[in-house]
Amino acid sequence: MSWLIVLLIVQGVVLVGFMVILRRRRQRMANELQREFEGQLLLGATQRANFFGQKSLGRAQVRGNGSLVLDEDGLHFRMLLPDRRWDVPIRTILNVSTPRSFLGKSKLIKLLRIDYLREDGQADALAFAVPDLDRWVQAIQAAVFRVREGDRE
Repeated sequence: MSWLIVLLIVQGVVLVGFMVILRRRRQRMANELQREFEGQLLLGATQRANFFGQKSLGRAQVRGNGSLVLDEDGLHFRMLLPDRRWDVPIRTILNVSTPRSFLGKSKLIKLLRIDYLREDGQADALAFAVPDLDRWVQAIQAAVFRVREGDRE
């Protein structure tokens, strides 16, 4: 019975250590994003964005937490683990919507879905669960409108 107690204590210590490391990494990532986009942020950097995947990569993707930023040039996401990065230029965004699921995944809340054109000209989409969804939708739509109006001049 004592080995079970030791095992539980070790698991608890490992879990707490892992949580501390993740919290530090999340804060460092948010700080790096703030510095990278300093002076041009329109919205972000939320540390609580949950990535639901990229449509072109199919259903077999792992969701992941990270930081999401909107600046004058695009939408930028940095995944916490694994260390991945997505950058979607504003000029390539086709549509912003709020479905309840994406690639068969759901949290029973509305998601932020971004439909855009990749560099190769193919349509693709990303989706995120974000706090203050309406604010994100409005900010992205306003940025897209500004870019399109600027292109017309």
